[in-house]
Amino acid sequence: MAIPFVPSLVVCTVLLLVTVIVLSVLLGICVNKPITTKIEPVSISPNQFSFNTWNPSKNKNSVVLCIGDSTTMGYDSTLQTPVDYTKTAYPKYLADIMNQATSASRDGFLGSGNTATLNQQITLGTGWTIDNTGITTINKDVFSAGINSAALTFQSLAAADSAVIYYVSGPSYGILQANINNEKNQTIDTTNDVITLKSLIIKSSAAPINNATVYVSNISSSLPIKLLGIVFANTITPVINFINSGWSGSTSADWINPTQFAVTSFLPAISADLIIINLGINDMNNKVDIASYQQNMQTLITSALKTSADVILVIPSPIDVDSVTQDIQNQFSNVIALLAQNNKCNLIDLRTELNDWKSGNAISWYADNLHPSVQGYKAIASRIYNNIRVVSKT
Repeated sequence: MAIPFVPSLVVCTVLLLVTVIVLSVLLGICVNKPITTKIEPVSISPNQFSFNTWNPSKNKNSVVLCIGDSTTMGYDSTLQTPVDYTKTAYPKYLADIMNQATSASRDGFLGSGNTATLNQQITLGTGWTIDNTGITTINKDVFSAGINSAALTFQSLAAADSAVIYYVSGPSYGILQANINNEKNQTIDTTNDVITLKSLIIKSSAAPINNATVYVSNISSSLPIKLLGIVFANTITPVINFINSGWSGSTSADWINPTQFAVTSFLPAISADLIIINLGINDMNNKVDIASYQQNMQTLITSALKTSADVILVIPSPIDVDSVTQDIQNQFSNVIALLAQNNKCNLIDLRTELNDWKSGNAISWYADNLHPSVQGYKAIASRIYNNIRVVSKT
């Protein structure tokens, strides 16, 4: 008579363990599959994408265009309103540091995102408004002047004797008139079959002066004009101008909005020499899908590279993990590093300067759970300067 096989206790235990492991793996595959695209980490060494020296042309004025959200704009919730954020933002402090090595200033604006009522260099004459009806462009909106409007004025901080005026040309637009320091007026008909961004250069017959003033007005009898911005220049001693185009609340999608005033179509018309892009905090905070963010950023980067400017991508400063988890922050940071690598752009990782939000907040580098404080913006400016140290123009 055959003796029935009875598994030993050891064999049963082993079989049970194997079954549990197999089931755990299968369940893990089904339950823990990520909902959104997971970006693999990109190894970032301190100098992998950075360049030691950015050397602007010694014989012409240079423009550094700073694109971003409220952390480029310079928003600080602890400051009393109204605030001229151009005085608290990292581009301002970056210009101050740069000015110690070469001639640098922040004498320009593009768009009305942080300039309409905040930038004390600008005075809106009667009849000027912010035009945001179906318009999205560099730093949000454009300025519009109706008929019989008084002049918009923009006054320089540093010595200047000329300026570039960026205006929108299109169907049913009027005649723009401009001068510098109340000298001879120049006029141009801004009517065009297709919406496009154009520029007008005006120059003083006198030597460069501090507080140079540009006057822009509409002399059309029936049609409006639309102004995007003004950038000062000095034909005797070339200057590096840092243009703060921070747009509070903006996400990557806002900067590629497919309207007739889209940034992607206007950006190549801006004669920028260096473009710094720092976007991502609002995408993270608004739970934008990581794949959509990557696609949006690639569109913006492609447009920036078409300008032939140097392009720097910035991994944003850390934010409070109670607002956005560290894992999500890491995914967005990895995307930016990957984009820098794929597009051969320079990369600045602000996490190396501000560490994490908790430790940064402990030393007063943050105003709230998202935005740096004035001290934090100074730290950001220092970090960027260390990557774009300039050879003196003298």
